[in-house]
Amino acid sequence: MTKHLSVVAVAMAFSAITCQQALADTTTLICNSKFENTLVQDEPTTVELNEANGTVIVHYSGIHLKDPQGVSGGEDGMGGLVARTIGPLPAQFGTSTITFSYQYPNGNTMALVINRLTGDFSDTSDITVWRKLTCHLGKAQF
Repeated sequence: MTKHLSVVAVAMAFSAITCQQALADTTTLICNSKFENTLVQDEPTTVELNEANGTVIVHYSGIHLKDPQGVSGGEDGMGGLVARTIGPLPAQFGTSTITFSYQYPNGNTMALVINRLTGDFSDTSDITVWRKLTCHLGKAQF
């Protein structure tokens, strides 16, 4: 019985260490729109990369036209989009790019790529051309 409890205790300790390691492997990117002249973001979009688990989570900011000039429609009633989160999604972590995809409820698939060298993040299927972003590594500022 004592031997069994020791094995369980070791397994639990290993599990806790493994979970902490998975959390430590998460990298956050801070991303801003490339269309700053025409669009305004509620806040930056953030991307959580977990290379150890092979997953990506994207927290898209709401975006709106700076000057809608009578434009209606869109999710905000003025041609813009509300904030949303997609993921965790399976991702392929290459040496120069990270690729993943998201399937909308209507069946359309958005293919996404993050260039690890330039920080460019875009929809290569051009479903959401206004979601072209530039990202940088998120770091504590103080």
